[in-house]
Amino acid sequence: MNKNNNTRCTNCLLSSSCMYTRSCLVTDAELKNPEFVRDVRNFACAMGLQPSDWKPFLTDELEAYPGKIINRHYQEVELNLELFELDDETILHSDSKTLANANDNVCEWFETWCCTPCPDGKRSRLNEETKEKFRIVATILRARNPGAAQFWGLKGKAANDNNPQD
Repeated sequence: MNKNNNTRCTNCLLSSSCMYTRSCLVTDAELKNPEFVRDVRNFACAMGLQPSDWKPFLTDELEAYPGKIINRHYQEVELNLELFELDDETILHSDSKTLANANDNVCEWFETWCCTPCPDGKRSRLNEETKEKFRIVATILRARNPGAAQFWGLKGKAANDNNPQD
C-alpha cells in the first residue's frame, strides 16, 4: 500500500494483496480479559461450524491469509496448529479406541470453546491447557476478520454494532 495517498502500489496490484499486511498475535493480556475471550467465543460460534470442521477451517484460513502474524516486537511468528493434532506417541502406542477418544477430546475442545456461545455476564477464563489453543484460534480469526475483531474485549462497543457476518 502506498502510504502517501492510500492507493495500492504496483506490487500490491500484481499480487492482489499487500505484502505489508500484518496481524498481531493475541497477547497474554487479551487472553486474561474475560470480555475478549467471550467475544471471540461468540464470534466463533456465530460462524456455525461443527467441531470436526474447525481444524481444517483454521488451516485453510491461515494458508489463505496474505499477510504475516507478528508478535509485540514486530517479529513474524508461526502458529503451531499441531496443538490440535494427536501426538506421535498417542498414534504409535494406542489402540483404535484410545485414538478415537483422543480425537474426540480435540472435537470436545472445539465444541466448548468455538461452538458454544458464552452469554453476556458470564466470565470466561482460560486455563493453561486451553490458553495456547485459544490464542491460535483468536489470532487466526482476528487476522481474517479485522473489522469484527477491533471490538473484541471492549466494554463500550461502537454505536452501530453491526455484525460483519450478516
